[in-house]
Amino acid sequence: MPMTICQQIIVNMVMNNDFIRYFEKQNICNYKFFGLDYRYLDFVRTQYAKNGSVTLGELMGKFADFPCTDLSEVSQDCEFLTYQCKEIYIYNELAKTIAEGQQRFPNDGVQFLGMIESKALELRSLAPQQADYDAIVNIEKRQEIYLKTSNDPNAFIPTGFAEIDRLIGGWSRRGGELFEILARMGMGKTWILIYIAVSAWKAGFRVGIVTVEMGKDDLGFRIDTFLSGLSNSALRKGDAVDMAAYNSYVAENKGKSGILIRSKKDFQGHITPSRLKQWIEEANLDMLLLDGIGYVENERLNAAYKSDASTQTDVAEDLMAVSTDTGCPIGVTNQSNRGGSDTTQNPELENARGGDGINIHASFVMSIAYPEDSHQVISLVVKKCRFGAYGLQMQYNWDPDHGYMQSRGDVNQGGAFYGSAAG
Repeated sequence: MPMTICQQIIVNMVMNNDFIRYFEKQNICNYKFFGLDYRYLDFVRTQYAKNGSVTLGELMGKFADFPCTDLSEVSQDCEFLTYQCKEIYIYNELAKTIAEGQQRFPNDGVQFLGMIESKALELRSLAPQQADYDAIVNIEKRQEIYLKTSNDPNAFIPTGFAEIDRLIGGWSRRGGELFEILARMGMGKTWILIYIAVSAWKAGFRVGIVTVEMGKDDLGFRIDTFLSGLSNSALRKGDAVDMAAYNSYVAENKGKSGILIRSKKDFQGHITPSRLKQWIEEANLDMLLLDGIGYVENERLNAAYKSDASTQTDVAEDLMAVSTDTGCPIGVTNQSNRGGSDTTQNPELENARGGDGINIHASFVMSIAYPEDSHQVISLVVKKCRFGAYGLQMQYNWDPDHGYMQSRGDVNQGGAFYGSAAG
């Protein structure tokens, strides 16, 4: 089982004893917050007070049952751990109060409400408080950010779509960027995701892709198609292709790297926000793409009690936090529900499977449709854009088998794309 938030706090304390004072100042170092983990906390604080230091070895020597099998999963963000510790306690106390109130006042809503309000008032003081950001005081600081951005060619990662780049500048590396590709099953979400990865890589950025439904080689063949124009179905099946072009493509890219692929197995069977953050940092990724947000697990302690919609909200919020912490844009694919079943119409935000969780936290949402009821023309519509106007419509003549899309001039001025001529 993964470590609890309290156990992660204790690991931070023994790995860096300066953190003991930090967490003590946050007023969480007591049984109320730590519960069954308090015995570990009490030992660590006692040893530190007695000897002026305490180590992980001493903790493990005292408690053989302390779950310390994978330190790579331990967050080192003390503010985040403090926030999570308080958030979990508040949630559990409210849940306990509601359960007790239902038993004590089964038919008296007024007293039940009073009990909840009294508890909420008590817990309000424990809610994590954030320092105010004075927009006027920080005018000069924002000017510095502007000047740095204007002189940094790598502040944004090209999306691969000229129209979107004109709208938002590209995927931002300055703060949190969580973008979503929304469509029904079999509508080309993975193709678009891979195209975005290839576009970023061609611009010199390092990209990670998480795949669950597709094998790594199959996904790799799609990358080959976008980079070479060779038929994807032929590459996958072993049918005849232009071998001179294939050999030239292989020779041109020999020794290069930068598009990394992982499967669920590579995350020990559990794809979680913290493990994704670890991969971003270890592999020095500039962008992370997830082919299916539904495969990312909620790692919060109360996850087992949450609905699918609440789970996706937590996951989306945590992914945005990962992007903010690392400066790494994160893109996900998501299926629309049955309300978005008309493949000629671009799904709306309310058609996202799992509810509004991802849409609330996403900075950009783009949906896919085939307006002419065929797969020869693809329509991409911006349904949400936090940093620009939404509603942008793009249509392309579409041949994914050869990695080819051609902008249709009646919709887009100037156009995009990309790939090789259709064969």
